[in-house]
Amino acid sequence: MRTLINDPQVKLEMQVSDEETAPSAPVESELMTSISRVTGQVFPGAVAFPGMDTFATDSARLRLRSVVAYGLLPFPLSTEDEWRMHSEDERIPVASFQKGIEFLSAIVNDFSVAK
Repeated sequence: MRTLINDPQVKLEMQVSDEETAPSAPVESELMTSISRVTGQVFPGAVAFPGMDTFATDSARLRLRSVVAYGLLPFPLSTEDEWRMHSEDERIPVASFQKGIEFLSAIVNDFSVAK
């Protein structure tokens, strides 16, 4: 960064966050079991698995309060659609939106029946 800025009057320093770090979501949970089961039903041949991303998620705030929560992108998207995510040109196809609603509804139904 210093090389890019190339200005001795600009001072760069690291700042440590004072925020509490959220615990990881459990790899195995009743919710993950429902997500996995429904994934195979709604998207035949697809497999759900927990992963870690480098970006922030709102689920971290829930996990700080002992709520099992996962980041989930329920809408089938092309690579081009994914690249537009959070840009001024963000959009998803209507069919993807409908499939995502079907997927999320099925997860809620499966999880509530399991409870």
